[in-house]
Amino acid sequence: MGVHNDVLYRVYPIPATRVLNVDLKVPTDHATVEIRNISGDVVMNRTIDSKDVPAGKYALTSTFDISKFAPGAYYLNVSVDGKKYSQPFVKQ
Repeated sequence: MGVHNDVLYRVYPIPATRVLNVDLKVPTDHATVEIRNISGDVVMNRTIDSKDVPAGKYALTSTFDISKFAPGAYYLNVSVDGKKYSQPFVKQ
């Protein structure tokens, strides 16, 4: 789980094999998430929007199908209101 100022996020499972789940609690109703390989190439990118969730729960959630990615190290980058956060993960 990562915490950066007012952004709380959870990336799981790590290591990942088929899917990578991203849960965000952010002070806005959408965020941009991109996955880059170790060379820095964007291999996936998506904007995720808020859902109607109870207070205290993660406001933004998304599942990424990474089953076709080659095994190795990747970076998940989250952009919220012009701020960027990064979380490394391993795809097995």
